[in-house]
Amino acid sequence: MEVRPECGCCKAPAGDAPVGLREPVSIKYTRDVVCQEAVLSFLMRLPEALNEDRTARSSRLVACPVTLTLRLHAGEPFLQASWQIENRARDHRLRMLVRTGLDADATTALYPHSGEEQALFCCDCLQTPLLAAAAPVDTRKFLGGRPALQEAAIAEFFYQDDPYPTARLPRRGGCLSLPGDVQMTALKKSEDRQAYVLRFFSTRKEERLVPLHLDRTRFSRVEKSDLQERAGEPLPLDADGCAVPVKAGEIVTLRLIPVKGEGHEHP
Repeated sequence: MEVRPECGCCKAPAGDAPVGLREPVSIKYTRDVVCQEAVLSFLMRLPEALNEDRTARSSRLVACPVTLTLRLHAGEPFLQASWQIENRARDHRLRMLVRTGLDADATTALYPHSGEEQALFCCDCLQTPLLAAAAPVDTRKFLGGRPALQEAAIAEFFYQDDPYPTARLPRRGGCLSLPGDVQMTALKKSEDRQAYVLRFFSTRKEERLVPLHLDRTRFSRVEKSDLQERAGEPLPLDADGCAVPVKAGEIVTLRLIPVKGEGHEHP
């Protein structure tokens, strides 16, 4: 690891060189059932500023605290890395270089793998992680509002019936899945509101059959489609879903027809 100090208003002075790590490193480990984390803290001593004619850097050094955090979440196959620098030097632009051989921003994850099977899927998980939100225990509360908006001291709530009293979501599961070397680019309601549109492509360089696993209690038919979402030839289904023929470099669009009562709309 090294830091390259650069002047932000002109090119770097002659003779500039990367500043490597020469200070002791303090490491703090934490571990629980959800996450393991190592926080590395150290100082990097950088030139205080440019001289008056801006042709060289001062010989005086200032200590800049650096924190590098390595985090491994349970169930994730990659190591997340992030860093913070308190820049106490002037006339500098700091860039930290971690020698991984890869281009990345400040959040540099490491995922060992021997092929492309899960690489794109894991990249998506890092860039667009799941978002968590809290909800009230009593689902009827906050649906109807208070009796009087101008009187916050009134503790009584209006209640309204749950419009979907029998709807229950399983703790785990999903309505469809694709292999890890298949990149899904869209999943949306069709413009005619009669189907769901699934669009994906294969990262392999040869023609293949892509297994599409479907919850057959939710979908009754799968049709080939195009970018205009027009219905095409139906694909044969079995208990698990269907096999979709995909050419190298081809973007595939499918229409997934839901079982009646599973969210589709009638004209």
